[in-house]
Amino acid sequence: MDVAKNFPDIDFILLHLIGLEAVIEDGNTPKNIHYEISPFSYTKESRLQYAIDNLGADRVILGSDTPWDKDSLKNNITRVDSLNIANTEKYRILGGNIKDILKL
Repeated sequence: MDVAKNFPDIDFILLHLIGLEAVIEDGNTPKNIHYEISPFSYTKESRLQYAIDNLGADRVILGSDTPWDKDSLKNNITRVDSLNIANTEKYRILGGNIKDILKL
C-alpha cells in the first residue's frame, strides 16, 4: 500500500484478489491499485462481487491463470457475464480496464 501511495502515477495490479479484504478495510485504497480475478477456482463469485461493490468495476481486471487453472479464462468470462451489473461494468472488467492501464 505504501509503495502504491508513494507512486500515484504507476498502476499496480494485485493478483488473485489477494489481500482484498485488508485493502478495503484500510479504507484508503489508492486509485492506482487494481485487482486481477484469476484463477477461477480460487476466486469465488462472492469475493468478486465484494471487490466490485467496494472498489468499483473500474478497478477489477479479467485474468486467466492459464495454463494452471484449466478453463479459467472461459469460466471467468462466463462468471463476469452472469453478474448482475451493468454492461458497461462488464466491459470494464473484461478488457476496458487493462486497455486503459496499458494505454492501448
